[in-house]
Formats: sequence, C-alpha cells, structure tokens
Amino acid sequence: MQRSSLGIRLVVSSLIAVSVIGSLFGIMTWKIVTSQVRSLATGEQNRKSEEIIGRLDSIDQLTRAQVDVGMRTLQAEGKRVGEPSLNGSTTVAGKTVPNLCFGTQSQVESFTVVDQAKKLAGGTATLFAWDGTSFIRVTTNVMKSDGSRAVGTILDPKGKAFTALSQRNSFGGVVDILGVPYITSYIPMLDAEGKLIGAWYTDRVWIRSPR
Repeated sequence: MQRSSLGIRLVVSSLIAVSVIGSLFGIMTWKIVTSQVRSLATGEQNRKSEEIIGRLDSIDQLTRAQVDVGMRTLQAEGKRVGEPSLNGSTTVAGKTVPNLCFGTQSQVESFTVVDQAKKLAGGTATLFAWDGTSFIRVTTNVMKSDGSRAVGTILDPKGKAFTALSQRNSFGGVVDILGVPYITSYIPMLDAEGKLIGAWYTDRVWIRSPR
C-alpha cells in the first residue's frame, strides 16, 4: 500500500514538474514569438515611413523646381516687354507708389505679365515696387479673402524675404500665407544701372514632410 502511494506521489510530482516546465517553455516561446512579431512590425512600419518620406522629398524637390520654372517664366515675360525701371509715381489702392515699368509700359495694376506667367508655369506671381522703405505689390494674382487682388499690400518688413531683398539678395523658402505653407522664390529687381527698384515673386503650395 505504501509502495502504491509512493508511486502515485512520484507520478503526480512528475506531472507537476512536466506541467511547470511546459508552462515555462510556453511562456518563453510566447515572449520570443511576440518579440519577433513586434520587431517585424516595427521594421515594416519603419520601411513604410521611409518610403513615404522618400516620396514626399521627391514631391518637395519637384515643387521647388516648379517654383524656379515659374520665376524664370515671370522674368522672361517681364523682360520681353522691356527693361524694368521706375518712372515717377502713381496710385494703387489709394496709395502713392513708384510707377514700375517694363520698357514704356506701366505694370501697376496691369496683370498681363503675372497672369501669363501663371498660365504658363502655374502657381502665383507678383511684381513688387521698392520705394526705399517698403516692397509694395503693384501687380499680382495673389488673392485676398474677399476675392480681390492683393495690390497695394506690402511685403512683411519683419520677414526673412524682406531682409534678403533689401540687401539685394534672393530668398527661397517656405512661407506661411493665411495658414497655408508655400514654397516661395523672391529675387531682387534691378534697373539697367543696377539699382534696386523692386522684386519678382513666384510660389507653389508646399506639401509638408513628416520629419
């Protein structure tokens, strides 16, 4: 009887030991598999993230190239009319502004050049006149919230573009306009004598990169 009880105890102990070992093995296996699955999932997420970033970077480069094309188109259309110069003053939106001309043609509230540039290259285009203290939009197809053209408005004097232009330097970068980011290009406009008389401007809407 004692031997029988001892045998049962040994069997039970063995079963318990096997059960514990099996449980431990199962837990270890589950942890290993879970870790591998997480690693694979993380790797897949990283791969997809890098792929998306790569696509956005390509779009970003393409957009910047389009802005450059827009700028070259704007300048070509302007200079096809004639050399830029300031010829006295005139009024726009109730303000006295320098009379920016291409050749003999005033560009103040004349939209042929900027609209042709937009038609050919997309984006928007603006010509600024420099009065010695401000860059004033004298012709543009940038629209205000009421649907009218933003003529007579000035370039933000606290912005990087203003600082660059007033020092006769170009500026290109992302500028937030009414809550929408744009890739922009500003180039100082010089007359035949090399004097600063205004600025050329083009842009395109920017698709943000998730970096």
